[in-house]
Amino acid sequence: MYSISDIARLSGITAFTLRYYEKIGVLPRPRRQGGKEAGIRQYDDSDLRLIRFIHGLKQTGMKLEVIMVFVSRYMPAKRFPIKRTDKKA
Repeated sequence: MYSISDIARLSGITAFTLRYYEKIGVLPRPRRQGGKEAGIRQYDDSDLRLIRFIHGLKQTGMKLEVIMVFVSRYMPAKRFPIKRTDKKA
């Protein structure tokens, strides 16, 4: 498990930006130590891969709104704060 400072160092994205991405829904809510909302954020290798992927998309000039839609389609719904708009018939 990684802390937010570990993830910031490994991904090249500041902790402030990671928190912002979480707040606006670009990143799913991370697990929290002790399962409490106020607990320390905990990230794993799959979170790091996603964060690096998002960082790469951002470096191409892609807007956060587009990244948010793109990523939300591929993330497990239980960790993602965004409502999915695609409905299956």
